[in-house]
Amino acid sequence: MKKEFQGLASAVLMTLSVSAGAANLFDANGNPIPAAMDNEQARLNQLNRRADEVIEAHGRYMLVRDNYFYGTTGINNLSNAWFTDATAWLNAMGLIVQQLSTNVASLSTLNGRVTLQTQVSSAYTNYVKLRDSANRVQTKCYEALAEMQNIRRFPGNFITDYGPHTDLLVGEVNKLEASITDIKNSLDAALVANSQYALSKTKEVSDILIKNAALQAPDLQLALADVAKMYLAEQVVTPLRQEIFNLRLQIASLKIKRRTFTANDLLTQMTSKVAAAIVIINQSAMADADKLNAATDLNGLVAQATNDVKYLMAYAKTNVYRFYLDTQNQIAPLCQVATYQLQYNCQLLRGLIGLDSTSFTAMTMGDLKLMETSLTEVYSGPTGGLN
Repeated sequence: MKKEFQGLASAVLMTLSVSAGAANLFDANGNPIPAAMDNEQARLNQLNRRADEVIEAHGRYMLVRDNYFYGTTGINNLSNAWFTDATAWLNAMGLIVQQLSTNVASLSTLNGRVTLQTQVSSAYTNYVKLRDSANRVQTKCYEALAEMQNIRRFPGNFITDYGPHTDLLVGEVNKLEASITDIKNSLDAALVANSQYALSKTKEVSDILIKNAALQAPDLQLALADVAKMYLAEQVVTPLRQEIFNLRLQIASLKIKRRTFTANDLLTQMTSKVAAAIVIINQSAMADADKLNAATDLNGLVAQATNDVKYLMAYAKTNVYRFYLDTQNQIAPLCQVATYQLQYNCQLLRGLIGLDSTSFTAMTMGDLKLMETSLTEVYSGPTGGLN
């Protein structure tokens, strides 16, 4: 990839160096034609600017790929390690039941009961470690996806004769984004499945003890019941927490992009969902202590998101103004290209152009929210071109 875009830069520079000698810039006597020279200079300026934009996008892609996806602490390596650990944990859970089924008599001894209790407790401890490490990988996924929002996707004709280069970049960007999204979604599904599997296996162990009541292991039965309650708590809480956790990470992503009012609206939604989740948790068969821990955890996520939104709101005018400048400087030139007029709401953008910092200073919070909403809509769809 790097070699491809170094080639693009060199090719564009070569074009710039030789274009001035084109025959149509001079009359029959060899004198320069002023209008033709002006047009050629404008074309070369546009070519140079577009080459810089593509190379910048490539740099952003490389940043996400190398700093977030690959490397020892990258998403790819961490997720592979997580699924390896998850497979080992699943096998260990299955092995507990298998060994107990084939050697249930071992529970007639104190050592056998202690061993089983240790195995079950250790499995739960490892489950919690898996859950927490998955959340860390998911956080990194959202950070990477937020950074990728700043990478522009160019049409093949963005730079004449260099479509393969821009197509290559767009293809690699889309592939990386899809890989990160797939990892995040896979972790979501695995966490829910793991809690369900753990609860079922713990129940199998308990059933074996009940069928062999003559072994008289009430202490072990109580220990298993406690572990089962913890897994039940995880089964109730995990899907609720994942939904809240995803909202939390979306707000963190919006903070990176400085989308003040979008983040604030999402915080309102998140707060409402947490309240509903806590009602579900309190109505479940979970132990009171587990209910309290779950509610504390969810409220902690809301507190983190609230701090992010407070920061954004404190700089609302600056954030919206920067969003405005970025949109005007980046999208307005693209709206001159027919292909981009199918991607952006160029007609809406045309009505927003011309404001300065003084205009934003005078805006109320309601005005700023409307402006952010309008700027967001620029990216959502077309209604016409900038002429």
